[in-house]
Amino acid sequence: AREIAYGAKSLLQGLWITIIHFFRPKTTLQYPRERPVLAPRYRGLHGLTAAPDGDLTCIGCGSCAKVCPDQVITMTTEKREGRKGRYPVEFEIDLNSCCFCGLCSEVCPTAPKALVLTKQYELAASNRAGLVLTREILLENGRLEVEKHGYVGLKEEDAEEAKAA
Repeated sequence: AREIAYGAKSLLQGLWITIIHFFRPKTTLQYPRERPVLAPRYRGLHGLTAAPDGDLTCIGCGSCAKVCPDQVITMTTEKREGRKGRYPVEFEIDLNSCCFCGLCSEVCPTAPKALVLTKQYELAASNRAGLVLTREILLENGRLEVEKHGYVGLKEEDAEEAKAA
């Protein structure tokens, strides 16, 4: 008799929890119609920023590649004609091993940041090669990020000046 009462009590408790959760608000998003709300410091896909004249803000110092704990950043630089410093000719980030720590963006010495982590969260690819971001893809990601959120790593007065240009 004791086991029957205990079983009935357990059954009613389980049903009660199910009924409570049945009438709670939905937590499932109907993607892609409904988009998730991202945290302010969310770190998504990488992007390279360019100046308004189309020139890369990256100076080819290689700090991002050196600080990366997963060693996923590869860069080939060349001397610029008529300019001081180096220029990244090839720039690749292999997302297959990336832990999205954000160290590459934090260590970037340029203002605005040349390498940024965007708010893009759709990281799916049909094969492993699709997760290697080339310089062109990185530039497109950076352009979209600057259009949506402005430059990263600028003081307020510099950010207003960059928007005006």
